Amino acid sequence: LAAVLSAAVWFAIPPLRETFGWVLFVSTTVQEASRLALWLVFAKLRTMGDGVQAFLRPGMRNEMLSGLAVGLGYAATSVLVNYYAPIADSYMRDTAVYIPACPEINFFVAGAALSLAFSVMHLVLGLLVWPWYEARRPYAVGAVYVIHLATVMVGLGNTADGGCGPTIGVVWAVAAGLVAVAAVSTVRRLSSEAAAGGEGKDA
Repeated sequence: LAAVLSAAVWFAIPPLRETFGWVLFVSTTVQEASRLALWLVFAKLRTMGDGVQAFLRPGMRNEMLSGLAVGLGYAATSVLVNYYAPIADSYMRDTAVYIPACPEINFFVAGAALSLAFSVMHLVLGLLVWPWYEARRPYAVGAVYVIHLATVMVGLGNTADGGCGPTIGVVWAVAAGLVAVAAVSTVRRLSSEAAAGGEGKDA
C-alpha cells in the first residue's frame, strides 16, 4: 500500500519524479501510520467481548507477539519490494550481474543482503513499538519513525557508483543495533511484567 501511494504521488507531481527520496519518505510515513492504525484496530477489538479477547489477550508477552507478527508481514513485503521487484526488473532489462552501484558484489547477493537487513529491521521495530503504543509513549514511537526513515534514506547510496557496499554495511549496522536494543528491552519488559504479577506493565 505504501509503495502504491508513493508511486501515485510520484507520477502525479512531475517535479517529484527527480526526487527518489520523496518516495522513501512517503512510503515510510504510510508504513508507520498503517502500523499504528493496525494497533488501534487491535485495541478496539480487545473491547468487543470475550470471543475476540480469546485471540487478542492483554499482557506484555501478547503485545510483543502482536507487534512481531505485524513486523513479519512488513518484512515479507520488504523482501518483495527490495529484492524480487529489482531482480525481476533487471532480468527483463538483461542487466549485468555486476552493476556500477555494486561493482564488487554480485547483484543478487547485494539485493539479498539488503532485503534481509530491512526484514530484520521491520521485525525488531514491530517488537519494540507495539508495547509503546499501549503505554502511550509518543517520543519512543517518534524515535521508531525517525530510525525507520533514516535507515531507508541510507538506501539512496545505492544510486551512486560503488555505493551499495557502504549502504549494506550501514543498514546491517542499524539492524544489529536494533536487535541488541530489542533483546535488552524484551528482557526488561518481561521481567517487569513478572514482578508486577502479570499486569502487563511496560518496562
